[in-house]
Amino acid sequence: MGEPVKAEARILVVDDDPAIRRFAEVALGSEDFEVTAAETAEDALGLMARGAYDLILTDLNMPGQSGLDLLAQLRKTAADVPVLIMTAFGSVESAVSAMRLGALDYVAKPLEGEDLCHRIRAALRLTSLEAENRELKEELSASPRPGRIVAVSEKMRAVVAEAEKLAAASLSVLIVGETGTGKELVARSLHHGGPRADGPFVAVNCAALPADLIESELFGSAKGAFTGAFKDRVGKMEAAHRGTLLLDEIGELPLALQPKLLRALEERAVERVGENRLRQVDVRVVAATNRDPLQLVKEGRFREDLYFRLAGARITIPPLRARTDDVVPLARFLMRRVAGESAPELAPDAVLALQRHSWPGNARELNNVIERALAFHPGGPLTARSLFAEGAAEAPAGDNGDGRHLVPLPEGGAPLDDMVRDLILQALERTEWNQSAAARLLRIRRHILQYRMAKFGLTIPRAGNSAAR
Repeated sequence: MGEPVKAEARILVVDDDPAIRRFAEVALGSEDFEVTAAETAEDALGLMARGAYDLILTDLNMPGQSGLDLLAQLRKTAADVPVLIMTAFGSVESAVSAMRLGALDYVAKPLEGEDLCHRIRAALRLTSLEAENRELKEELSASPRPGRIVAVSEKMRAVVAEAEKLAAASLSVLIVGETGTGKELVARSLHHGGPRADGPFVAVNCAALPADLIESELFGSAKGAFTGAFKDRVGKMEAAHRGTLLLDEIGELPLALQPKLLRALEERAVERVGENRLRQVDVRVVAATNRDPLQLVKEGRFREDLYFRLAGARITIPPLRARTDDVVPLARFLMRRVAGESAPELAPDAVLALQRHSWPGNARELNNVIERALAFHPGGPLTARSLFAEGAAEAPAGDNGDGRHLVPLPEGGAPLDDMVRDLILQALERTEWNQSAAARLLRIRRHILQYRMAKFGLTIPRAGNSAAR
């Protein structure tokens, strides 16, 4: 009859016919359901007042209160409990009426054990999914963050709790942590959890901009201020007005520019390059760095007064190797983000390998490992060898040890993303851009192929044009 939903599922059967009650007790009890029987609707309500049930199976026609009367009471006192109606074969219309009043399904008499168990399992699964959806909606409503911080370890739960407290404050926050630990995710949680959530969140990476462009990038520039300034340009601080500005890798900000940033923060105003007037801005500043800012201060590479202006509060994110309890839950979260409900399970050796790895690249490295493994995943649980491709070098050439063919490595090697993109493009071209056929050829699921196509910018070519490369 299939797998039972759970051994502790409690079913309340309500029928004035003792033969029906006995049949239900035997049929459902054999499937590990815990069954309680009641002769009348009044008896059922009394039982429910003393304990909770996962599902109610009730007849329609009973002496005293009918099944419809019982259903009406349950909608007021136990609206989340699924109700199945038992009805004679010729009374399907009555069952449909009951379903309009809130019954989930009906079962025709005479009862048949396998069908009864199947309908109960389906009802319990549907109710469980609906409950999960409600919880998810409530979570999203209460915490409208675009990203999720996976926090299982005590260290990371402390970070989340601290961020939640600071979100409502207006002071500047300095986030310190190694590259890939999720500093921007914490910064976004500060923004979306506070009163500026409806305003813009603007991020600027101080290490990614040339030194001669950082000033105009932060503060903006006037037309003609320098060669190539053909029009007025709004800087990042102005763009973040009434919102949050993330200054990522603040430790890389040139020393010569630091006094101007300090002045802008203290005066809450910016002066565009090539202008002589101040523009007022209302911005909450969150800074992030992968280096020890106090050490930079000691070395004379960062102004002490700017440090204290930015570090109204400080959040330190521990590296992934220091919070191993987060590794496997984070891996499963990343797998679901890529593969959705079709995400594979992790084999025991994969769990062990994830926990033992040192993760020098932190969550960013873990994300890359997951994406790479799913790109080549043929099905079944993800193994340690699937996750860490270097293990395949121990297998004979052309085989990974379990009979699956390995993709030949180009002479001299090649970046992994380039190899994956070329394989996907070859499969699409071979199948004339039929995504289902290409997915079968690559032995991956279709939605994983679509995820990769989006990542690499692969789009179906227009008629007469060659494939986008």
